[in-house]
Amino acid sequence: TDVTPWMRSQARLRRLAFEDPLTGLANRALLHDRIEQAVAVARRNGGTFGVLLIDLDRFKPINDLHGHATGDAVLCETARRLQAATRTVDTVARLGGDEFVVLLGGDGGHDEAQLVVERITKAVTAPLEMYGLRLGISIGIALYPDDAPDADQLLARADGAMYDAKERGGNCHAFAHSAGADERVGKRLTWSPQ
Repeated sequence: TDVTPWMRSQARLRRLAFEDPLTGLANRALLHDRIEQAVAVARRNGGTFGVLLIDLDRFKPINDLHGHATGDAVLCETARRLQAATRTVDTVARLGGDEFVVLLGGDGGHDEAQLVVERITKAVTAPLEMYGLRLGISIGIALYPDDAPDADQLLARADGAMYDAKERGGNCHAFAHSAGADERVGKRLTWSPQ
């Protein structure tokens, strides 16, 4: 019996369960699993890692002025640039809308996160060919274990730091331990992998 169609359908189901359908990046469920794995490894080895929450600045006007097809193309190009600016040990995910997350693999802290943020900023803010568009990005950074002990809190702290960066005018980054990030965590809804 030929099982090829069955195997293809199983592979398609796995993709649907763990990939963002627009960009092909990891989705919330896969990201949450990867962060939980990173926490377990870091606890066992006494290591550290970073979570970057990235939001595109001025994305809504792109959809409003140029249409959703252009917005989708911008999101796909952003995904491609994020993957090119990160390492193979990192996980790049799309949470939805214009929010992305990079889970930094390996055992790096503040300095490693800073280097990756600089590469990401340079890559994503380079001019886009379509309509001469140029994006800005706001990035919030949370480090395990200094900023939070688990996946949900790490994402919430990175989210609060990202809003800190947005309030400073956008197109910049903020670490979760920076002033103001703690207060914003309580104002946002708890992040959920569903």
